Amino acid sequence: MSLAIRPDMTIEALKAIARKHPTKRIRDRTMRLTADADGLTIETNFSSAFVPAQVAVAGTCVVPAKQFGALLKTFAPTRPLSMEHDVERGVRLGNLLIPPALHLP
Repeated sequence: MSLAIRPDMTIEALKAIARKHPTKRIRDRTMRLTADADGLTIETNFSSAFVPAQVAVAGTCVVPAKQFGALLKTFAPTRPLSMEHDVERGVRLGNLLIPPALHLP
């Protein structure tokens, strides 16, 4: 998976789905990211949000929700941010890496 996202739009999408679902006692610790031709779909807490993105290679991965949101806040909000997923190396946001052991479901 390889794409470019805008951190501000992605953070807004995360805020929209961050609330706890009534049928679950706690929030999900992980979220599924799915990149396809149209953009990025974020799924967690029985909710999903769509973020427009420039997708080079489609794919799916699972990342820790808290860490993903915190890392996004460290980048310039409106500047495109590269995101890549490699099964062996993990998820790379710009120059930061989320190791594979942390994003297994």
